[in-house]
Amino acid sequence: IIVAAGDSVTVEIITTTNTEGGQLANIPWTVTLDTGDIYLVQAQNSGDDLTGSRIRSLNSNQTYAVYNGHTWAWTFCSGNKDPLYEVAYPSKSLGKEYVLIPSVGRLIDLFRVVARDNNTDVYVDGNWVANINTGQYYEDTISKPTLVIGSKPVSVAQYLVTGQCDGAPVGDPSIVIINSNEQMYLDTVTFFAIREYAIDSNYVNIVIRAADTATVL
Repeated sequence: IIVAAGDSVTVEIITTTNTEGGQLANIPWTVTLDTGDIYLVQAQNSGDDLTGSRIRSLNSNQTYAVYNGHTWAWTFCSGNKDPLYEVAYPSKSLGKEYVLIPSVGRLIDLFRVVARDNNTDVYVDGNWVANINTGQYYEDTISKPTLVIGSKPVSVAQYLVTGQCDGAPVGDPSIVIINSNEQMYLDTVTFFAIREYAIDSNYVNIVIRAADTATVL
């Protein structure tokens, strides 16, 4: 989903798979959006994956927002499904180091590392696990705090797996795009927690530099 939040913007789109609108994989096309316009790009088939698709403004002064997601997805194994949507960070804001924290009450979480540049080595807790090129990804699970490092900037997403996957009594699929350690400079963070049908608890994971732990209120 591309949103023209400010002035009109013309973007170039290159997808990794054919789209519902008839655009072919790896063939660039452009679209111009006026203020407030929303443009949806959807994979042609339910099993296709748009991970690694590229979107760029043809004018560096024009800005826009992008949301990744899926209309109705399970994660890691079949079972409960939910809509999954998250903001995509600009490529220039990506970092090389990410700390992943397991979700409370779950046995495993899923994570995905996407390369911004070719010839990117991926390390998990100091161990080399993959070499990936632009738009390619490495995927695995965690069950403990984990450090992910790319030799070049990468994007990292963490997922709550479908509840039936790990035997946990609760939990539906969910996604969060992780901030890199290089972006760890905020003093305050505002977030929204919902309490609706069948949601009886909310949790927050806080990652902070050791020297700043006393500042958490």
